[in-house]
Amino acid sequence: MLLAIDAGNTNVVFAVHDGTEWRGRWRIATRADRTSDEYAVWLLALFQHAGLNPNDILRCVIGTVVPAALYNLRRLCREWMDCEPLIARAPLDWGFAIRVDRPEEVGADRLLNALAAHTRYGGPLIVIDFGTATPHVPVNSLALSFFKDLVPLRSCVSRCSDRARWCGCNYSGNSCNKHDN
Repeated sequence: MLLAIDAGNTNVVFAVHDGTEWRGRWRIATRADRTSDEYAVWLLALFQHAGLNPNDILRCVIGTVVPAALYNLRRLCREWMDCEPLIARAPLDWGFAIRVDRPEEVGADRLLNALAAHTRYGGPLIVIDFGTATPHVPVNSLALSFFKDLVPLRSCVSRCSDRARWCGCNYSGNSCNKHDN
């Protein structure tokens, strides 16, 4: 099974996938000073409640935008799951180009969101993450890039988000074909 860890600015989300389905999802408030032992006590109790055995975890992956949390999350995987985690970072082979000036500064959240969205829906598309920060990530079939001027897009997204999903408009340049005509 896979243990996926998503450490964001507000919460750390842990999820277990058995190759077919998600077997459990849990979240805890992000605290950069939380130790691997604290994570383990909390997570192992949740595993037990869900009928999961930590010995069945064969792979771990960590995506974090909180660098100070990485050390203890990595220790959790190594010491409690007996697994060397894959760390989601720009230098990995993502299967797409990262077209920004400094790819090493692109957050794991943006990379993982772009990969998941493109895998599920194809491209081109725009991925919007309504987390603590609200990045807008355009993705086409070949590359991940970021808009430098988000004002027109943000305006369109605000109008489209009333329906809690993308309106399907063809955003191009400075206009939305459904809202700016």
